[in-house]
Amino acid sequence: MHILVLNVGSSSIKAALFKKGEEGLETRWKGTLARRKENVFILKLTQEGGSHEEPIELSSLYEGVKPLLENLWAGKSPLLHHPAEISRVGHRIVHGGEKLLKPTVITAEVKKEIESLCSIAPLHNPPGLQGIEAAQKLFPTSLHIAVFDTSFHQTMSEAVYTYPGPYEWREQGIRRYGFHGISHGYCAAKAREMLHPFPAEKMICCHLGNGCSVTAIHQGRSVVNSMGFTPLEGLMMGSRSGSVDPAILLHLLRYNKASIDSLDHLLNYDSGLKGISGESGDMQWIVQQNDAGHSRAKLAFEMFIYHLKFYIGAFTTILEGLDALVFTGGIGENAIRVREETCKGLAFLGIHLDQKANHNCIPNQDVAKKDSPVRILVIHTQEELAIAEACLSMES
Repeated sequence: MHILVLNVGSSSIKAALFKKGEEGLETRWKGTLARRKENVFILKLTQEGGSHEEPIELSSLYEGVKPLLENLWAGKSPLLHHPAEISRVGHRIVHGGEKLLKPTVITAEVKKEIESLCSIAPLHNPPGLQGIEAAQKLFPTSLHIAVFDTSFHQTMSEAVYTYPGPYEWREQGIRRYGFHGISHGYCAAKAREMLHPFPAEKMICCHLGNGCSVTAIHQGRSVVNSMGFTPLEGLMMGSRSGSVDPAILLHLLRYNKASIDSLDHLLNYDSGLKGISGESGDMQWIVQQNDAGHSRAKLAFEMFIYHLKFYIGAFTTILEGLDALVFTGGIGENAIRVREETCKGLAFLGIHLDQKANHNCIPNQDVAKKDSPVRILVIHTQEELAIAEACLSMES
């Protein structure tokens, strides 16, 4: 059985092909399409024997779904004879709302429900829907399955997911949903596997990339995620603001300093690391410029660490202790300085980072000192694999 996983975002497309074997799922192929500049994208294909990269001109990112996936049976090194060999196609969908609570076979009704959530996940659900439409045309005989980022957080309690506004908000579906659930769920399971027989019951997982979130996890189940009604709440991110005083937004609107649309763009694309530094939301650039004496890059870095430590401290209190701290995502896995500065001063929580292990770290690795009560793990998140496993568990 072959399972294809498709993750269509606002600026890139990721795809992976898995084959079911005797020892589980085997990764056979990976493909990505990312924008380099207007109408020019970089197509990268990886499979056994090496990788290939080339520029491709497209009028939009979503036109790239077809040429990206056709490489599986019509490329230079085809793995399949025909698209019908793919039994299942798994789609990463960010927002499932209150109705789509688990991996779900995609029907017209499911697509309609995903579409209804586009207004509260405008950066994520529309691309996901476009990916579904394109893939269903390419693979009409395959079983298409939606896997939701919000699913893992269904275990949050009512007191956690209810906002302290009027109760009527609940009836309108305005509540905390939490996101990055596919990654957090994978890392929670991987951490427990890595630490066995150490009882990693109380865990905080930090998914740090262009989007950032923290989840408190107890016995493998989500207790609270820093993101909320939308993926905008919580930590400072690459270009997203994270949590701010809502009165700031009212002030800008009341005194005609911003429109609803300009405010939406400002909070999602011109805030966070990019907004403070004034130049870039890339953490590698921020760290380099911080070291070079760039004052606004320094401020951005310090703010990022402050917000991350804030949530770690708060969530440790919610868990009433901590067994493991997990770093994952592009920043979490690669930014040595972020891990170092985050763990600095947290010895009172039992967090003791081994500096040498941290500097020489390759995921998946424990970078805590041997005598540290709290283990510190750097885990390579594998969302595509988690989606494929969810598809494998679905009944035809």
